[in-house]
Amino acid sequence: MKLRAREVNRGLATIPLGTAAAIAFLPSDASVPGSLMLSAWILTVALLATVVLDVLSGGFERIFMAEHVLLIGMVIVLYTELLQPGYTIDLEKETIQVAFLASGAFATAIAFGSSLRPPRLPKSVMELSRRAYSARLLYRIVIACWFLAMLNFLAGSSFSPSAMIDGLFAGRFSAPWSRGQLGGWDAFRDFLTYFAHLVPVFTVLLALRTGSWTNFRVLTAMACSLTCIAFISQSGGRRLIVVILGSALITWALVKRRELRPKHYLTVAATVLLVIVGLEIMLQVRDNGFGSLFNGEAETKVSGVHVDNNFYSLGQTLRVIPSEVNFVGFRYLFYILVRPVPRAFWENKPVSPGFDLAEHLGFNTVAISITSPGELYASYGWIGLVLGGCFLGWLARAWSQLIERDCGLAGSAFYAIGAMALFLGLRSLIELILMCYPLVCWYTLDRILWVWVKPHPFPRQQVVLR
Repeated sequence: MKLRAREVNRGLATIPLGTAAAIAFLPSDASVPGSLMLSAWILTVALLATVVLDVLSGGFERIFMAEHVLLIGMVIVLYTELLQPGYTIDLEKETIQVAFLASGAFATAIAFGSSLRPPRLPKSVMELSRRAYSARLLYRIVIACWFLAMLNFLAGSSFSPSAMIDGLFAGRFSAPWSRGQLGGWDAFRDFLTYFAHLVPVFTVLLALRTGSWTNFRVLTAMACSLTCIAFISQSGGRRLIVVILGSALITWALVKRRELRPKHYLTVAATVLLVIVGLEIMLQVRDNGFGSLFNGEAETKVSGVHVDNNFYSLGQTLRVIPSEVNFVGFRYLFYILVRPVPRAFWENKPVSPGFDLAEHLGFNTVAISITSPGELYASYGWIGLVLGGCFLGWLARAWSQLIERDCGLAGSAFYAIGAMALFLGLRSLIELILMCYPLVCWYTLDRILWVWVKPHPFPRQQVVLR
């Protein structure tokens, strides 16, 4: 891998300068509400400047490049809470400085990794991305994905439709298909839920292929999408909804990018706002379930956007390691790598990554995400954090080839799912592994369904970024 000057990510210049400025403007007392806003916005400008510069030089579609999705994700995942006026944080100034430094170093590493020459994507991936699915086949895939996803919830409800519907309105841990942290053979059934991630994306592809959102098949697919989103929302995982809808939105925007008008931007903005409100309501009712909206138990009032305290957890991780807890080394990464292996085949599979921040701080009733920079630091310190960031940036640069080359409807959707997997991978490396499962589901369906039909004579729609 060689660094080529014409592909150097501009973040290599803007991010270190922004990080230094953000640290320089840190207040002496972070307990004052909103005192970290200035530093957080300085770092945000530094992260997004490279995206804006690339968009100005290469066109609006460059915003969808996977390496840019990662930098935008840094702002959303790592420190969104700092951008809120009333936010306070219970950390010493020295710890906050180190946390800002870690965030900047990780983002710089991503920029460096994305500047390296990427490997060629596997031939099978490129072949799938060039599929010219007909409307009939797209509809079949939607129905197949919907059926397989619903089969998980139906089987978990002992094939009782009434129990399945009751579970939809129950709390996130009270549904009949819910299982404990350590699954057995039921993990195979639970895997079926990843087919639900594909339904909205293929609904968009179907609408684009037919050229209408009011076609009977498209309306049926939309009903299937809403059903899948409802059942996934029952689990309380806001991140899953963001990934699913984000994949569908990116797919649509990539294909229609040359036809976008102001009304489209307004529609997208309204959709995003509606999703944010929906996620906030989902957060408030997820313990009691959606049924609480109808029986008067829930008091839903959207007064702001609640986000995870990921910057706080990163700061705490940097504070306690290695002063209070030793680095866990390869144990954390090994735990992540073996995550796809079913416990039914490996009874003694690791149950712990070696470090649990919530347990260390005495919060035994909650789980705390320390983000992927925190996980990498917990493993091998600053070396692990930097090398991990470089790898993610390099991986993102490789994935961006799907939309730089000859890529049609299927390729745009396949790319969008992978890009959102990288986005969520910033929250945890485990999430990166899990969000690749929908790609595996798609590949499997393609192998089964594509051999049953003759290639459709439609010409491929070009989606080439210039």
